[in-house]
Amino acid sequence: MKPATLPKYTFPLLSSRKKTNHSQRYADSIAESSDRYGTALIYYARAHRQKKVKDVLDLLISLSLVQSIAFPPLSSIDHNLHALVFNPSQSLEEIAALDPHAAEMLHTYLTGYATLRRFYDLRDEEVNLNEGEKPKLRPIARKKAAAACLLAVINSAADNIHGGLYDDSRNSIVQVDGLLALFGETLVFVDRKSSRSLLSLNSPQDSLI
Repeated sequence: MKPATLPKYTFPLLSSRKKTNHSQRYADSIAESSDRYGTALIYYARAHRQKKVKDVLDLLISLSLVQSIAFPPLSSIDHNLHALVFNPSQSLEEIAALDPHAAEMLHTYLTGYATLRRFYDLRDEEVNLNEGEKPKLRPIARKKAAAACLLAVINSAADNIHGGLYDDSRNSIVQVDGLLALFGETLVFVDRKSSRSLLSLNSPQDSLI
């Protein structure tokens, strides 16, 4: 898959501030009128609008949790989002060549969504296989990898409530609002016929057992 690429939308002879404003307006128009989430993310990052970047990713996380799937599905994911999620090193390297701060912002805030998406991809791998294809991992290995991804997202969402008190200054990558839905996703790992579970859920900090 090719790395994320900036559409041909240039700002000749404009000041840095005007370029930033144009980038945000272009990102706004994409976010409001299309499902090209990756392109919107790139332009919000180029405009250095951290909150806007986080808003788009929070939306993608929420839509994934509500539907309990990797959203958007591969059949409709836009080129730039696909590149950012599945080929982040090359994509961010290309963006960094133009705007290091934008690349750093995307690297920081993409992790929560990308990890949640990885969880759903692993969980649903067998269901999404085409005829004749085989899973890349054996069932237990796939479950452990999926559980590790889910726990990482849960830990991020719980970061704002360390110690039981909400602390917005911690600026967690994943919104705490999604914790209940995330805990619900752990049920797939619970074997009701066995006293042993794949996950230990005594606290969000617990790891695989």
